[in-house]
Amino acid sequence: MIAALQRPIFFRDRRIPKPIAAPQPKRPKPNVVRRRQVPRTRPQIRVRLLGVVLFGDTQKALVSIDGRAPFWVKVGDRLNSEWRVAKIEMNKLTGAAGAREKEFQLYPGRRESYFV
Repeated sequence: MIAALQRPIFFRDRRIPKPIAAPQPKRPKPNVVRRRQVPRTRPQIRVRLLGVVLFGDTQKALVSIDGRAPFWVKVGDRLNSEWRVAKIEMNKLTGAAGAREKEFQLYPGRRESYFV
């Protein structure tokens, strides 16, 4: 009877279980900050067309860039380091930067309602 008590009674095979190895601590991941790939955007230019003069061979436009003081431009003038004046027409100015073009209206949001 003493021999029966020497073995544990609450285990299935009545043997002392082998010690369970402590789980290895997880190695902390290095603090790697991944930058989200943001497409490079060109700086925007905010052009406000304030007036147009078309008289004979003269084509001028009065513009304000980014809220600064207005100034006169003609076809071929630079609006900034990238954009230049491509065309000046009645009620609009067309700016070009490489293959891109953008129209700036004298009266934005209005349909052109004139007869030529």
